[in-house]
Amino acid sequence: MNFVHKLGAIIWKDFISEFRTKEMILSMCLFSFLVLIIFNFAFGSSLKFDRGMVAGILWVAFVFSGLTGLGRSFSMERDRGTLQGLILCPVSPWTIFLAKLIGVFLFTTVMEIITIFIFAILYNTTVLPFLVPLGLITFLGTLGFTAIGTIFSAISATAKSQRCPSVNSFFSDFGSRDYCLG
Repeated sequence: MNFVHKLGAIIWKDFISEFRTKEMILSMCLFSFLVLIIFNFAFGSSLKFDRGMVAGILWVAFVFSGLTGLGRSFSMERDRGTLQGLILCPVSPWTIFLAKLIGVFLFTTVMEIITIFIFAILYNTTVLPFLVPLGLITFLGTLGFTAIGTIFSAISATAKSQRCPSVNSFFSDFGSRDYCLG
């Protein structure tokens, strides 16, 4: 088996597992929907936005919903006891990381498409004139976000004390640990 087949087998396993439970994608979409509803109550649906406000609302929904998916990417393996089996497979750790990255990226992208659709409905706006720049920025931002987040998720899943969720490790790298974690 070459690299691509091994990578595809791990990605396929993750997709089959997710489609059986629908745990990750439903929690991500529900969380992003709740974020949009909260901002809708806070700012109203007929309020005229500036572009910074629209981008801020969307990225808050993307990032916090994405963190729920990142936390589930390796923790499902750990909770089911299949993480050790995955590590013992005759594949490189790079292949496992890349497969998890692709899976999380695709699930996060699906969540973002649904979030943009719900955003357009809730805030009575159209995203069609901005679809290409929005898609490019979202693609690149999601790629970087999921790459860094998958690394932190793998670290927290293999840590001895399972008390360091990926959210804490993710935010502690971007600012002072005392400031981010209280």
